[in-house]
Amino acid sequence: RRQRQMCIRDRPNTEAIYFLHELKRELGHKFKIDVIGKYNEQLKLECYELNFLGFVDDLSEKLTKYDLYLCPIFSGAGIKNKLLEASYMKIPVISTREATIGTSLKAGVDYVNAETISDFVSEISNLSTNEVLRRSLAQNASLKIENSFSWNKVIKCYEEEYNKAVSYTHLTLPTIYSV
Repeated sequence: RRQRQMCIRDRPNTEAIYFLHELKRELGHKFKIDVIGKYNEQLKLECYELNFLGFVDDLSEKLTKYDLYLCPIFSGAGIKNKLLEASYMKIPVISTREATIGTSLKAGVDYVNAETISDFVSEISNLSTNEVLRRSLAQNASLKIENSFSWNKVIKCYEEEYNKAVSYTHLTLPTIYSV
């Protein structure tokens, strides 16, 4: 097997695409996996079972057609915006723990945790046949994202921090005299 080379900046997404490629092989033709976001042509050639969409103009609109959102991120930092968007849009999520860091989402309540190919296969099968669980996870996650990451919540946090900074600045600025 040829060693895979990747840019460090794109490493988490590249790892995820190779993982999805292996997952698709395990799932067979029963499921289709679309990849939204940046990719290179070599990756597309190597992972031919996947459907590469590239960047989309309206992620929310695109997500509405999916039954599940898979997020196999194993490294990296920062909040995964597509994961938040899918959760907010009430798309049931199967994800690694790494991908949910910083989101306040809880495994088994807001999303289903999976760390290996066999975990993902099992959970895809489970969620595909359990509509009650799909709805429950989707509703819980959407509510949590709305309460934690909505623009109103973000603005409120910024206003609170701004007000703290302004009152701190007024209290601690020394008087400067010039000659």
